[in-house]
Amino acid sequence: MSISPIVVIGPPRSGFSLLIAMTQRIMHQRQITFIQTPKQQIIIRLMPLFSYVLNKSYATVFAKHGLADELLFNGEFQLLVGGPKWLVPDKPWMGVRKYIGCRGYGDFLLVTQHPKLLFEYYGVHHSHETPQRWINEPDCINRRRFATIRHPLDMLNSAVHSFNALTSEYLQRFCSEVDENTLRREMALNKLTDLRVCQGLMTHQLKYWREYLHCRKHYAELRWESIISDPVNSVQWVGHQLGLEIGTEEARMIWAPMDHRNLLVYHKHNYRKDHGILGDWLSHLHLKHIEMAYTLGLVDVAKALGYDLDAWYATRPHSAFQDELDYYLKHGKVAPIQDTVLAGFCFNKSNIDVSAFNFKSFPGNKWTYIERSTFTEDAIVLDVLKRAEAGCQQINAIVLTLDASLMSDAESLFHVVEPACHVLVCDDIAHDLLTKQC
Repeated sequence: MSISPIVVIGPPRSGFSLLIAMTQRIMHQRQITFIQTPKQQIIIRLMPLFSYVLNKSYATVFAKHGLADELLFNGEFQLLVGGPKWLVPDKPWMGVRKYIGCRGYGDFLLVTQHPKLLFEYYGVHHSHETPQRWINEPDCINRRRFATIRHPLDMLNSAVHSFNALTSEYLQRFCSEVDENTLRREMALNKLTDLRVCQGLMTHQLKYWREYLHCRKHYAELRWESIISDPVNSVQWVGHQLGLEIGTEEARMIWAPMDHRNLLVYHKHNYRKDHGILGDWLSHLHLKHIEMAYTLGLVDVAKALGYDLDAWYATRPHSAFQDELDYYLKHGKVAPIQDTVLAGFCFNKSNIDVSAFNFKSFPGNKWTYIERSTFTEDAIVLDVLKRAEAGCQQINAIVLTLDASLMSDAESLFHVVEPACHVLVCDDIAHDLLTKQC
């Protein structure tokens, strides 16, 4: 049995990954696949080549400067379409964000843009942005659309405790013996005592939620709180949305491998050990954060989503963590992070409004740009940007040719783009990736 691809949207930390994982586990259990067009088959076939060629070009820049061993580029981003993705406003393109860092030099966000056909690499088209765009996209009008939501203040709490993939790579490579929970606590204190960070995280949430509320009725909606409190019923709900009826025991079996576990491969710190619990924000946020949420309008958005602050006012939460927060906030101080390299990498450079911060950016050309940078050597960043633009220009030309072709079978389509793909081949590995049959 095969079904059409689906769309999943939701802001980070909203249960987004859990919904995708449930869908994939249900389909695996029932031996269901996504329908693949011939063009999708070629995209899947060529994606390893495209990814390898671009990644090698980036690595070459760092090797040229003697920094090959210091480069941090997590495996979650090494697939061409790996990393946060979205449909680019007003263009038939998709954007992909890559986090690249180097110990001792800082980091930067590289954005590459491609024909939106590359979204077809996935059976689950997933994005943290532009919920309205997915409603208007002609290719998605008849597709099942899912959205995940979570209490906005709980998302703030989760965000400040979360290590991004770049930080995870740094910890895996250079700090494998440190206590993860201690670092998370230190990081959360730092972010929650820097009210610019808190406001930036809330403002970014607001942008997403306000757009989502206008198109909410077009999505089948699953709450993170429902997944945590009743995972079996949540699995059954997802199955029902896919046209499947799943019994209680089967749902338990599907949920078990996902239950409070890291669902990513290379990002080893995506799951916060011993957490994923309801109401965690109550013992970590401060009254100043609640007041800020009121002032910015985030509480109003929370109410529109079906959440309230009753638990906050009913319990008047108090914890040792909040005592520390109170000390720093009363004295107008930002709690320090001892490892300054870690502090740089773990700063939320995406999913945040950074207008209060002075990051560098570089416009690039047609297909690429540097969104935010703290990298101390601009020449290295610009060299990566130049190579990314050149590589994306070649790859995107191939994808556009594929998209425009009238050939109706996969092998014929492959032969149309094969000569241009051979131009990409830079070594024996690339040659093998091109000639390997799927």
